Amino acid sequence: MTVMTKPMKAVVWAAVTVSLLVLLGFGMKYQIKKWYLEENPVIWLPEIWAFEAQDKAEGFADDAVVFVGSSSIRFWDTLAEDMAPLPVIRRGFGGARLSDVIHYIDRIVVPYEPAAIVLFAGTNDMIPGRSKSPEFVLALYQSFVQNVRAVLPDTPIFYIAITPSPKRWAIWPQAAEANRLIKAHADSNPLLTVIDTRAVLMTEAGEPDAALYRDDGLHLNEKGYQAWTSVIRPVLLQWAAMAESDSRLEGE
Repeated sequence: MTVMTKPMKAVVWAAVTVSLLVLLGFGMKYQIKKWYLEENPVIWLPEIWAFEAQDKAEGFADDAVVFVGSSSIRFWDTLAEDMAPLPVIRRGFGGARLSDVIHYIDRIVVPYEPAAIVLFAGTNDMIPGRSKSPEFVLALYQSFVQNVRAVLPDTPIFYIAITPSPKRWAIWPQAAEANRLIKAHADSNPLLTVIDTRAVLMTEAGEPDAALYRDDGLHLNEKGYQAWTSVIRPVLLQWAAMAESDSRLEGE
């Protein structure tokens, strides 16, 4: 019979602990994947908590423009500089779908009482092999608008149209149709605007310009964000100028 010494016991317990951590890691990884496939918004809670902690620690600008949506907003590190002098709040998270953004409206949009909202979501609703229909994406967009309107009835909403990325080029016809449906709906409401950035992201051959995307073929790189800025910033500056003009007229 072998008697275990303290060093041997320590080694055994360390091995057991590591094994348990590995198993827990695999289990959590499986659970996260399961939540993502089920479109369970709980998967994004850590990022939402981080936003709320940031708000408590740093505060936020009044009458800012909130940029909300998926990882393309999250990765836009130069957003504040690119949109200057407009104050902005960046609230992009993970691989958010439209339903995820809708779920967290009361926590990452409404509390700021923003002057305007810029939404970029929908690309993760249109993935090759599991793409939603254009009509369903339109319904999700309409749901977002309705949820905002219930609390912020006069806040303008700017929707950045789904982009033509190299990785998801195969389902571009469906994405383009979703963009068309959303624009047709938005055109009937002066508080809704669709910003289509397709023209600055395509080559002359009519395909996504890979030079504007990261190696993953999905997210914009620095040049890609510059292209976005060239289209989005003028639209927002024009809106801000008109809003200021209207405000002055009301004050006279």
